[in-house]
Amino acid sequence: MKTPGAVHSGNFTYMGYSPTFNTANEDFIPFVMALQTALGVQKPIEVPGLGSYAARVEKARKDKLRKGVILPIYVKDSSNGGIGYDADKLHDNLVRIKESGANWVSLLQLFYQTFNDSSEVFAHKDYTPSFESLKNIVQDAHDIGLNVMLKADVNILPNNRKTGEWSGTILPEDPINWWRTYTNLILEMAEFSKKYEVEMLEIGLELSNMEVRYEKEWRQLIKEVRKKYSGLVTYQSNYDVFFNVPWAGDLDVFGIAAYFELTDHYGPTVSELVEGWKEPVNIMKKWVEKNPGVPFEFTEIGYASQPGAGKNPWAWSPSYDSKLDLEEQRNCFEALKTVVAKNDFITGVHMFASVPQEPDPTDMRYIIYGKPAQQVMEEIFKLR
Repeated sequence: MKTPGAVHSGNFTYMGYSPTFNTANEDFIPFVMALQTALGVQKPIEVPGLGSYAARVEKARKDKLRKGVILPIYVKDSSNGGIGYDADKLHDNLVRIKESGANWVSLLQLFYQTFNDSSEVFAHKDYTPSFESLKNIVQDAHDIGLNVMLKADVNILPNNRKTGEWSGTILPEDPINWWRTYTNLILEMAEFSKKYEVEMLEIGLELSNMEVRYEKEWRQLIKEVRKKYSGLVTYQSNYDVFFNVPWAGDLDVFGIAAYFELTDHYGPTVSELVEGWKEPVNIMKKWVEKNPGVPFEFTEIGYASQPGAGKNPWAWSPSYDSKLDLEEQRNCFEALKTVVAKNDFITGVHMFASVPQEPDPTDMRYIIYGKPAQQVMEEIFKLR
C-alpha cells in the first residue's frame, strides 16, 4: 500500500486520491489516515467499499490466515468514568493494530460469578464493559478496516478468587441456573453482534471444567446463538484440554489459547523453542485429522517480556524477580513464526496483547508494541 503525498501551500494542504487506479480500494485506508492527520480529525472517516456484512463474513471464513490482536479492557478505562471501550485514545490503538498488518481486533466482554462454585453469571457494574462502549469501538474498528471478534470471558470476582482458581476451574453447584444465566448473557452478545455486524463471536473462553461435562448444553447454546446471529461462531479452549472438546465440530472456527510450555529453562534459543513446538504440533495435527473441515486457530497467544516466557508462557509473571527480557520474548515470537509458516492447518493467530497506553519498551507484561517482538509479529502477519 502506498500513502498518497501531500503538498502544503499557504494555509492549504492538497492531497490526491484516484480510486479508479485501485478498484480493490487497498490504498483508501492509508489515504484516510493521512487525511485525518493533516486535518486533526479524531474519529475515523467512514471507509466505503468494504462490502456487505455477509460478504465480509464469507471473506473471513475463507481467509488462509486470520491475523488479529487482542485489546483487553480489564479495569476502569473510559472517557465517561465507567468501564468500557470508549476512551478516545483507543482509536490510536486500533490504527496501530491495523498498521501492524492485522485484519482483526479482539475485544473482551467480561462476565463474573461470585465464587468458583457459584451458580449465577452476571455483568458487573464496575468490571463489565457497557454495550454502548462496545458499539463505539466496533464501529471505529470497522471504519478503520478491521474485523471484530467479540470474546465472552467469565471470571471469579477478584476479591473472592483463591490461589489457583481461574475460569478453567469454574464448576457451579447448580448447573441449571448457571447455564440459564450464562445463556442469557451470550444471547445478548449475539443480538448485539448481529446489530453491529461483529464478524466473529466467541461464546466462551477456557471453561475447562465445563467443556466435557456439559456437551448437550454447549450444543444447545450454539443452536440458540445461530438463531440470532449469522457471523462466525467460535470458542476458545485451553492448550492442555482442547483435544477433549466433543462439540468443536458444531463451530465455524475452533480456537485455543496456545500457551504451550516450550522449554524447561530460562534463556532458550530460537532453535530450542522450535524444537519445543514439535509435540504440540503433532497433537494439533491429530485434532485436525479428527475434525476435518473445522478451521483451527490460535485465538490467543502471547509471551511476556520476562525470563521464563517460553517456560511458563501462561503465567502473568513468569519471572518472580521481575526482570525485563526482550530477547526471550522475541525468540518466542520467532519460533511461533516458524511454526505458523510450516503448518497451514493453523488458520488464525490472534496476539495477546495491545493496551490503551502508548507503547512502552520497558513494560514487562505481554505487550508487543514498541518492542523487538513487534517486528516479528508483523512478519507473521505477512506469511499468508
